[in-house]
Amino acid sequence: MSAKLLPLAQYCLINNPLVFPFRPRSQESKGYLSMDEDRIIELEIKQAYQEDLLQALNGIVSQQQQQIDRLERTCALLNERIKSVSEQRQEGENTSHQQEIPPHY
Repeated sequence: MSAKLLPLAQYCLINNPLVFPFRPRSQESKGYLSMDEDRIIELEIKQAYQEDLLQALNGIVSQQQQQIDRLERTCALLNERIKSVSEQRQEGENTSHQQEIPPHY
């Protein structure tokens, strides 16, 4: 059965403490990995996952920054629009008061 497994699957099976709770020294010379090699492989696997996660998070942060930029532009346009409408309303009120002649004149 183990001859059909991929090398990584064999490594995981062999290094599983439930399957092989200890490894005799004689087996280390037959292709089994030492504790230092095990640790290095574990660290390399963790680093690969962290690099993948970092790239994914970087993509998310980039998308969020683009969305923030769009929202800031929208806010600025809305503020300008509110100011212009407010100014037009004030100008309209000022001119309507000046043009009205009271009825008793």
